[in-house]
Amino acid sequence: MKKYAMTFVWLLACTLVFAQHGGDQKDKGHKGPGDPKAAAAKHADKLKADVALDDTQYIKVKAVYETYEQEQATVRRDTSLTKGQEKTKMKALRDNRDASLRAALTAEQWKKWEALKQEKKDAKNARKDGKKGKDGKDGAGNDEKE
Repeated sequence: MKKYAMTFVWLLACTLVFAQHGGDQKDKGHKGPGDPKAAAAKHADKLKADVALDDTQYIKVKAVYETYEQEQATVRRDTSLTKGQEKTKMKALRDNRDASLRAALTAEQWKKWEALKQEKKDAKNARKDGKKGKDGKDGAGNDEKE
């Protein structure tokens, strides 16, 4: 019996130790790859597959994403910013990224990329809507907007 009690205590202690988070998300940085160059390559590869970039465009797009990812990481690490300031700076970074991408893509590729972005946004909104309860209220008990 003593052996089972000690095993239970040991398992409980291990569970508590491994369940610790170890800090705030702001301290850890953002989700996703920790290396901005790796994240840039991932985005450029996806865009290459989605809109059929040629090699010259791929190099330009990858450079745009490298700059964007580095600047984004800098903003996220800046703990002096309020949430509103961070949101404003991130929007400016996205707008700058989009302008640079638009310059690198053909009109047809740009339209296709915009359509893919809209699909992704719609899917995200659908997932958000799916989180509302069966009674038509969100998690805070508010009625769903019609």
